[in-house]
Amino acid sequence: FFLQTLKITDIQELYFYIRNNLALGEVFEAKIAYGTVKNLAYFSCLHNESYNRFNIDYINVKQFHLNANYSKKINRIIDLNINLDYYNWNQNVYNKPSFFANFSAPINLRGKIKINPLIGYIGKRIVNDEKITPLPSYFYTNLYFYYFYSKQLSAYLELNNITNSKHDIWYGYRDIGFNGVFGLNFSF
Repeated sequence: FFLQTLKITDIQELYFYIRNNLALGEVFEAKIAYGTVKNLAYFSCLHNESYNRFNIDYINVKQFHLNANYSKKINRIIDLNINLDYYNWNQNVYNKPSFFANFSAPINLRGKIKINPLIGYIGKRIVNDEKITPLPSYFYTNLYFYYFYSKQLSAYLELNNITNSKHDIWYGYRDIGFNGVFGLNFSF
């Protein structure tokens, strides 16, 4: 028998945000924030002889957060998007990376077909098992295809983890490797 106790996370922060249009179709955004987080959720692994189970734990922390986004419309076909997120806490937060980054270059072909290649990075994490164990950082690559037949009908194909890397997402829980999702959207 296993119960999860869910709580509401509350963030009180002081932040500075800037958005700058560098040129036509080129935007830079940045946010720097510092504050307290009450009930920050993180996962801890509960070892069982036959399987692992994850429990949601909560802590109160002071948090520094830096976020930067850059987007540029290169031409009518290709865009460029870069997103960076950095977190620093005053104590260990298990199974949460302190750095995320992703880079994408969406391609728009006549408004009917959109292709979005994405390269992402997830930073190092630490796990509280019998001892404090670090999990390494890793890169992943995804490729998304969208086809818009009309305003009512569209289809998509998502190819995730193209490099078939099998890193630990959580301690003892590996990424499933290469996978895909196909779907149709219909609105009436």
